[in-house]
Amino acid sequence: MARTGRALKLDVKPGVDDTDLSAGILHAESIMAELYQEYGVTGTMTAGRDEHVDPSKHASGNGIDGRSHVIPPDKRDMFAKELQRRLGPKYYAGFERAQPPSKKHPKGIAEHFHVQYGLKGMTMPDPRDQ
Repeated sequence: MARTGRALKLDVKPGVDDTDLSAGILHAESIMAELYQEYGVTGTMTAGRDEHVDPSKHASGNGIDGRSHVIPPDKRDMFAKELQRRLGPKYYAGFERAQPPSKKHPKGIAEHFHVQYGLKGMTMPDPRDQ
């Protein structure tokens, strides 16, 4: 995790598009990085503006994923709940468990922490339009 000014940043997995993230998700990234640090581990962003299945907040810069396997298995739900508590009601934070391949997700889904700015049904601004 690198410090930029006062905000903490997550490491970024090679190939992940972390450009043009919204101010709301950059705030969430800082809170998430701080929580990883409290657990004594390095936090890594595993998805940013990368392709996701609709209705995803990733494409608009309002969603990121974080590596979960660095947190002990029995602490992952607690990590996600604490992240949600710190972010507040305009955010969704959760621990998403692995899923096998399906029509919707042909490659399956690896377990991860997902954070989005704006709840389902809320339209949040795309920073590229501002």
